[in-house]
Amino acid sequence: MVDCGSNGYKGSSIACECNSSMKFMQHRPRDIHTLFGWIKLRRAYYNCRDCGAGLAPYDKSSGLGSEQLSTGLARACCLLAVDDSFAQTSQKIEELFGQEVSERTVERVVHRVGSVVLQQHNQELGGFFADRQIPHLPERLYVAVDGTTAHETDGWHKVKVGSIYWEDKQSGEQKRYVGRFDNSGTFGWHLWLESCRCGLREVLASA
Repeated sequence: MVDCGSNGYKGSSIACECNSSMKFMQHRPRDIHTLFGWIKLRRAYYNCRDCGAGLAPYDKSSGLGSEQLSTGLARACCLLAVDDSFAQTSQKIEELFGQEVSERTVERVVHRVGSVVLQQHNQELGGFFADRQIPHLPERLYVAVDGTTAHETDGWHKVKVGSIYWEDKQSGEQKRYVGRFDNSGTFGWHLWLESCRCGLREVLASA
């Protein structure tokens, strides 16, 4: 059993999203699959009597999702899945770390993380349209675009993809990717905004 410091204990009660309060109930165990194997954590658990919602603050602050994967193991799955299939990623995780993560678990984690990133990108684009503030950064920036198709449960769909890369004097080669099912116009705005975040405006201004 691993002691997680304060275990997410925030006092006898915390605010609930329903505007009521969540009461501390007990420290509940949770099995977590890490890069080094399985561990058991004990975290503070809160429950709201009004709406029935439950919360373990430690899980949220540590980035633990609904799956039993640690943030480190989940990150490894997502990084490998960029270039490999879910089945190949599952196999490589076992080869690299000696940990068995099923193909379905890899797929669920990648989709969950991808949904969060997609939501963040949509919020950032909405923020840009609201205040026209440009994110900032190199001397030369390379932007490449292409298209492909991807099979979803309802059939094949066209996908727009973009790659942004540059040389950083301290960190070496840097890369960013944009992939969307959007139409060309919306995809173009997402690629442009990501390029600006990587320093496009500064590069153009110094050209």
